[in-house]
Amino acid sequence: MKKISITIILLMLTSIVFSQRDTIIYYSCVEKVLNPTEKATRYEKVTNVMGDYFLLFEYHKSNYTEIDTIWHEGSTCHINKTNDSTYIFTYPETSNNKEHSFIRVFNKSGNGYIIKTYNNNKLESTGFSYLIFPLVKDGKWTYYYPKSGKINKEEIYIDNQPISNRNWNTKGEEETSDVFNFVEVMPEFNGGVKELSHFIGDNIKYPILAREEGISGTVYITFIVMEDGSVSGIRILRGIGGGCDEESIRVVRLMNKKWKAGKTYGKPVRVQFNLPLKFNLT
Repeated sequence: MKKISITIILLMLTSIVFSQRDTIIYYSCVEKVLNPTEKATRYEKVTNVMGDYFLLFEYHKSNYTEIDTIWHEGSTCHINKTNDSTYIFTYPETSNNKEHSFIRVFNKSGNGYIIKTYNNNKLESTGFSYLIFPLVKDGKWTYYYPKSGKINKEEIYIDNQPISNRNWNTKGEEETSDVFNFVEVMPEFNGGVKELSHFIGDNIKYPILAREEGISGTVYITFIVMEDGSVSGIRILRGIGGGCDEESIRVVRLMNKKWKAGKTYGKPVRVQFNLPLKFNLT
């Protein structure tokens, strides 16, 4: 049955590839391309407005971890073909963000395309996709740091789902491999969200310096939940200083071996987990 479904999807994609017109692609919570009859958490819809001008709409479920029945409209992208191998993608200005645009260069390759994406004239990513838009990635994709041009990540995809990856920091040093942002079953603190909240409340201490200087706010911290429930690769995404960043790292270290690992196809995998920690003066 699985083989039949994949064949149907590939046939659908093949028919779209040579006539990039109105298109709808459905995705699972791990970005795998789905048959329209399967449950999806997101889909992208392409509408050919006129000639080489398209609109790309994104729709998603209200909760990415639990499928509900309501679709919510997300971003809208304007796409214009500038020549035989280039499209420019523009996300209009909203109340929260300024206008953003990037360029996608494509070259025909077998039953798909070799894609190169440029942001501010810097190569951002490259790899194979069955479609120019929406992307349906397959095989190896390489991502780059915009400032240095060094490799940030290499991922291997099947039906747009990443199945393995390698990662490098800004210094060019290789870090933990096979770390995923989304998996079929996300990591969970032992006892659930309620116990996580209790654990943080019982263990976090307001730094003296932060209290003296009236520093408050939210520290955003990220770490990897490993296959055995341990935590690794702890780092601050956005800090507030006054010792709060260091305190956040200390508390996350106390969570070691207190997690249920994330899973894909029933197998424990490494998952990047982001956690906000609030420091409020009372």
